[in-house]
Order: sequence, then structure tokens, then C-alpha cells
Amino acid sequence: MNSNQHLSGAVRAGVYLLIACALSQNARAQDVKRGVGGGDLSQANALNGRWYYNWGNTPSAEILAGGLSGEYVPMIWSANAGTIQTRVNGILGYAGALGVDHVLGFNEPDRAEQANMSVADAIALWDVMDHQFAGAGIKLVSPALGDDTTGRAWMDDFMNQANALNLTVDAVAMHWYGNVSITNPTASDPDLAPPGRESYYVLFPTPNLDADIDWNKVGPRYRDEVVATLEARGYVGFGDAIEVEHLTTPQDWSDRGMQAGAPFAAAHTFWQTGPFRPGNLWGDNVVFVGS
Repeated sequence: MNSNQHLSGAVRAGVYLLIACALSQNARAQDVKRGVGGGDLSQANALNGRWYYNWGNTPSAEILAGGLSGEYVPMIWSANAGTIQTRVNGILGYAGALGVDHVLGFNEPDRAEQANMSVADAIALWDVMDHQFAGAGIKLVSPALGDDTTGRAWMDDFMNQANALNLTVDAVAMHWYGNVSITNPTASDPDLAPPGRESYYVLFPTPNLDADIDWNKVGPRYRDEVVATLEARGYVGFGDAIEVEHLTTPQDWSDRGMQAGAPFAAAHTFWQTGPFRPGNLWGDNVVFVGS
């Protein structure tokens, strides 16, 4: 396989590289933290994850027949007063046979295009189902919210009301979008910045140079979008607080000799991650390293 085949697709954030390393090291062992949301069961089984969910509460015939190596985790994507008990009954009906240990709550109820529920409505439905699942030994996971300020505010309100009513929330779910990496090295080593200052490293995904993008023009605009995204996710005032910055784009990586401006090499589609990643050995004694 040549280098062009290795570099097909998009440049990915460094956090993807870390995940790929974890998959490579643990490819044969089932990991409690590793699981798959949606997709073909063969992929979930190949990954050997501990859990699998499909945004629904009705397992497929293949799952019911024992075709999943991990735990099936049903989700009550949305509901109302007229449907909640039917969905709870359905899950309890197969939970014992499939070994269901967890049920996921509503999917992004803060968003109009998703479950679209008020906190009051969600609390009323939670009051119907939490004791029923607890009685069956099943843990109930909170509604899954997005990682923006709206989602966090919804979650805060929900958790406060659940606590006041003594409702059970065994775990908290959050959806993280954007495939970005944010590190703050001065949090553990203050000497990496002048006194009273912080150092941040922010990595956002971009297409490689196979895309027709003039990074001399787009780079500054994308930089502004990065800052706006950080502030929407809770880093309020981030842009105004910047005193010194350095921006690196795919064009910069290309200028440094990296093909297609791709510092992290192959795109991280499923079949290019972990144990499925193309090999880097050529012949008997040539090993390709780096990008």
C-alpha cells in the first residue's frame, strides 16, 4: 500500500491518535470503558467492546439470538406520559435474557431536532421509571446532553430537580461533538507560562490538502470559529484573554514536508484504527515511522 492510500481522508485531531493506540494495545481484551454506538454488529464484535447501543429500546433479532459479544444497552430516546410505561415494560421483558445492566435516558432533550423535552417533562417520566429499573437491578443513566452551554444548563436543572425529589440517576451521559483536543499544560506545571498566565494547546480537525482550500485565506477565519466554539463550550472570554498565539494549518504541515499536509497520517475510519490500521513494515527491515 503506498503513502497516498495511507493518507486518504481527513486530517484528524491528536486525540484520535491516542484512541487508536489504546485500541491497538487492547484489541483482544474486552474493556469496560470501550463500546460502540450504532453501526454493524460485526464491527462492534471486532472491537470487542463491553457495550453496544443503537439509540433505541428494541434489540435486533441478531442481538436477541446472542449475536452481540458485549452488553446491549437500550435507550429510551424519547417518550411521553402515554408511551413511557410501554417502553419500560418492553425493556424489562428482555433485560434478564440479554443481561441488561444499564438503560440510557432521553437523547439530547434540550435540542428541538432530538428528544425535545422540557426538564419538567423529563422529571415526570423519570419518576415513572427509576424505581422500576432499580427493582430489576438495572442502572439508569441520565439524559444525554450536548457539551455546549445550553446542554449543560439543561443538565444542571435536571440534576437539581432529580436530587430534590430523591430520584435515581446512576450515571451521567454527555455527548462531545467536534473531535477537538484541548490541553492546558499549566494546570499541572505553572512554570510553562509567566506568572498569572495560562498556556493552552487547541487542536481542531481539518481536511487535508486534497481539498481545494486556500489556507492563507481560510486559516484566520477558521481560527475565529475555533475560538467561538471554545467559548460556546464554556471557555467564556477565551478570545479576549489571548496575549500570544500561533496558528498552524495543513499548509504549514505541508511546507514542513508532510504529504497532503497530514501530520497524523491515515484517516481514522473504522477499518484504519487499532488492529485494522495499515502496517508500517516494508520488506524485512524497513519500518515507516511518523507521518
